[in-house]
Amino acid sequence: MKKIIVANWKLNPETLNDAINNFKYLKKHIIGSRSIQTIIAPPTAFLYRLSQETKSQSLIFAVQDVSTDKNGELVGETSAPQAKSIGAKCALLGHSASLKNDPENVRMKLAQSIKSGLVPILFFGESDLDEKGKFLTSLRNDIRSTFKGINPKFLKGIVVVYEPVWAVGKSAKNKIPPKHIHTMTLFIKKILIEIIGSSAKKIPILYGGSVNPDNVEEIFSVPTVDGVVLGRASFNPKIFVRLFEIVKSL
Repeated sequence: MKKIIVANWKLNPETLNDAINNFKYLKKHIIGSRSIQTIIAPPTAFLYRLSQETKSQSLIFAVQDVSTDKNGELVGETSAPQAKSIGAKCALLGHSASLKNDPENVRMKLAQSIKSGLVPILFFGESDLDEKGKFLTSLRNDIRSTFKGINPKFLKGIVVVYEPVWAVGKSAKNKIPPKHIHTMTLFIKKILIEIIGSSAKKIPILYGGSVNPDNVEEIFSVPTVDGVVLGRASFNPKIFVRLFEIVKSL
């Protein structure tokens, strides 16, 4: 299985010109690697233009979120068919910073993504830890609720991200131990197998949460981690390329 790196640009950069320049820098330095699948999730306003810059299958695009509906009167949203038509191959769903990220709405977004042929990249993770382990029950319920009513045969192509909310952002004070990542990704994999069956063993599980060049090697040392999701570390193309080269060497 290829290692996966997802770069979530969030609301960056400010202009299309900057986005093009950043992407060209990335493309120059990372295209050609057969061991890594890179997925760029730029602001939707830049997605179509950037998608014209490459036809590489190892460097593809994701939309940062999709609507619960395929059309209608909602304002300021992007439907899954619209995202597909402008070059997206994947869709980020359930990110903690996105709107309407509760299980019911994510389930509708998931259904729309599957129908439109987008690869769903689903985010799950606890907002905080507790000594009694109640966060595990909450996480299990979120995963089960998100997949409720969706035929398991349509879930074989998904990607799942473990991203604990408490570990996200530059203000995250606590460094997450690799042992915790291992425990939680195993826990998520077990739930996926319960829902989908043995084919879930092949579903990639990524880690997201303040990933950077200083900790990415340690994160990839966790045997149950198939890739990473970058936020802040993907905003600067030089930092991203430095991280990419580290992953490439592993």
